[in-house]
Amino acid sequence: MNAIPEWPFDNKAARERVSQQMATRPRNRLDFLTPPAYSNRIDCGNDRLCEQPSTGDFWMRKLFTWFPLIGVLVGFASPTFSQGTIYGTLGPGNAFDSNDFIQVDGSLLSTNHGYAELFTSPITAYVGTVSLALEAVSSGATVTLSIQSDFGGLPNTSIVSFNSVTIPATPGIVTFTATENVSLDAGTHYWLVIRAPVDSGSVADWFDNNQGINAQTALDEVGGSWTSLGTNPAPAFDIEAVPEPNSFALGVVGVLVCLSHVWQHGRVARSPHNQAPTKRR
Repeated sequence: MNAIPEWPFDNKAARERVSQQMATRPRNRLDFLTPPAYSNRIDCGNDRLCEQPSTGDFWMRKLFTWFPLIGVLVGFASPTFSQGTIYGTLGPGNAFDSNDFIQVDGSLLSTNHGYAELFTSPITAYVGTVSLALEAVSSGATVTLSIQSDFGGLPNTSIVSFNSVTIPATPGIVTFTATENVSLDAGTHYWLVIRAPVDSGSVADWFDNNQGINAQTALDEVGGSWTSLGTNPAPAFDIEAVPEPNSFALGVVGVLVCLSHVWQHGRVARSPHNQAPTKRR
C-alpha cells in the first residue's frame, strides 16, 4: 500500500522504495483533510514491518500544524489582555466636573507650583497609566506627574514617574504612561502629585470629580515645600493597572501544550526504534 511512516528509515533501499511509491500515488487536493485509510503495517525492507501512525496521530499532527492559526483565532475570540482600574474618581464614561478645578502654575512667583491628592490603593498591582481631567490655560502648557509615598500626611518620595505631557487647550482626559515598572501595595497610602515645571510659564487646570468624592490634599507653594490643605473635593483621575494576560487565552495555550507533550511521548513509545523488529510471515 502507498504510505510513508513518519519516522526516518534506517534502510536506504526502503527509503528509495517508498519515494517511488509516493511519486506514482494519485494526488487529491483534499488529501490533507483525509485521515490515512491504509494498514497499520508497512514494508520497511530487510524482512521488517514498521507500524504506521494511527488516525489519532494524523489529526494531532494537523492540530499542531495549525497551532499558530489557532492562537490567532483565540486572540480574536477573547481579549488577550485584561486591564483594570487600581483607583479612580472619574465618573462613568470618564465624567468630571468641568466647572470646579484647582490650578497649577509654573510661573516663577507662583505659590501653587504643585498639587497632590492622597489615596489608598485597594489592590496590589503594577501601575500602567494615569488619566486626569485637565485643560491648558497657557498655550503649550506641560505638567509632570508622579506617585509619591506618604510621610506624616504629606508627599515624600517619588515611587512612580510618568512621561511629561503637553495639555490640550480644551477640557478633556489626558493620559500619562508610567516610565518604570512599579507595584502599588494594597492598603497603602500614596499621593498623586501634579506639577507645572518651575519658571516654565505653564498653567493648567485639574478638574474636580462629579461623584461627590473628597480626599486629603496638599499644595506645593514654592517648588518643594508641601502644605496640607485638609479634606477637599478630589480632582478627577483614574489609575490603571498594567494589562495582564487573559486567563482564558492562557488556559487554551496550556491545554495545547499539554496535548503536545502527551502526543509526543506516545509517539516515542510506539516508535519502531523502541520495539523489536517484526518478521514478515
